[in-house]
Amino acid sequence: MNLREIESLASRFRQAVDEAFECGAFGQEYPFSRFPHECCDDMCDLFGQMLFERDEHVSKVFGKYRYDQWNHNYSHVWLQLEDSTVIDLTGDQYKNDPIMLKYDVPCYVGKPNQLHQIFLNDELQHRSFYGIRNYTNEIVTRRLWNLYDIILSFFKGDMWG
Repeated sequence: MNLREIESLASRFRQAVDEAFECGAFGQEYPFSRFPHECCDDMCDLFGQMLFERDEHVSKVFGKYRYDQWNHNYSHVWLQLEDSTVIDLTGDQYKNDPIMLKYDVPCYVGKPNQLHQIFLNDELQHRSFYGIRNYTNEIVTRRLWNLYDIILSFFKGDMWG
């Protein structure tokens, strides 16, 4: 897939999640009952699965931002392509938070931007993503597949194009 196709797929995926959330399709499923807040890790698994099905290799990047001397910090997770392109479908969870730059972009695909650059490079962890089936915890796997199915039921357009 080229970058334009990935951007389009990411945008349509995020739109599907937004619509599912607005319709109450996630019910009380935490954290999706508060979408996009605290959903970054699961969203990486879910969109990562869509990319995995298209033979697109991605890594999950786990970042931590320490913002004061008392070790208060923020965590965030996003996907990254082999060429370091960031795919972040939940950055807008910080839109009302001045510490997190009031970042309000719901679907970002591109080079690391101001949000991603505040996370400490020495604390970034990169883990290759091999699909939801790769998880060993059956409860987590079942939960993620259920969420994935809900999202796909709201997905618009050709899922393979």
